[in-house]
Amino acid sequence: MSGLYVMKKNTNYCLNFVKGIACFGILYMHTSYNCLVSSIVACMVRFAVLIFFMVSGYYCFNRDRDIVAQRLPKKMKHITKLCIISTIIYMFWGAFVSPLIVGGGRA
Repeated sequence: MSGLYVMKKNTNYCLNFVKGIACFGILYMHTSYNCLVSSIVACMVRFAVLIFFMVSGYYCFNRDRDIVAQRLPKKMKHITKLCIISTIIYMFWGAFVSPLIVGGGRA
């Protein structure tokens, strides 16, 4: 490994715990129940989206502008890939799977 810079990754267990709770919040937001209590709880768990943005910002942050400038294009490329893949999956789901479930297989 001569000449290579190896960065040791530190695991932040507290952030992992918060992300886990936020995952449950996201799952709850994507389920639909038709009652007042469910609507109130769904509004309360909307913090989860902001948590993911803040955690991403935390891991991208560095006091050295050169390091941020070096990391940012890679992060943007990664997020763009995730958006494209999730959009393709969502389009497939909306076009083929959801009509079968909702419509009972009738066109």
